[in-house]
Amino acid sequence: MKKQLLYVLGIALMLVAGSVVFADPEGCGKCGMMGGGMMKGGMHGEGMGPMHHGIMERIEHLSLDQTQQTAVQDIRNRFKKEMIKKRADLQVAMVELQETLGKDPVDMKAVEAKLKQVEGLRTALHLTMIKEQEEIKSKLTAEQVKQLRASQEAGCPMDGNGHQEHKGQDPMRH
Repeated sequence: MKKQLLYVLGIALMLVAGSVVFADPEGCGKCGMMGGGMMKGGMHGEGMGPMHHGIMERIEHLSLDQTQQTAVQDIRNRFKKEMIKKRADLQVAMVELQETLGKDPVDMKAVEAKLKQVEGLRTALHLTMIKEQEEIKSKLTAEQVKQLRASQEAGCPMDGNGHQEHKGQDPMRH
């Protein structure tokens, strides 16, 4: 019985730790930005997590022409819808896992299967974010991609002219 209880507690801890990426559905708690920020003419609230937020913020700082802005916004809207559906599937799976864990005795095979499903859904969420980023990057010019890579390597966002912003930090330290 103690062994089962420890196993269930371990699973619960893994679930809590694993859900941190998606715990801030309204935005990035680190900097107060909403989701992926606001793409020019876009909407807040994507809530895609810090990794996604970082690249989207960098893309926002590139000088996109109107055609690029429209294409990027179309991509973001399409992927936003897909992410909402995937997050809903993940939430349902989490409720089902809680139901399974709440039974006495706990069916360990059912718990294992549900955990695998949850992790598969999380992987699908991450892959969707990566696909969105890659599709958006395909709409950038070679120079914009170069600026984006430089910004990612330096860890600093860029201003509207493709210059890195250092927000009060000594630019010589980067």
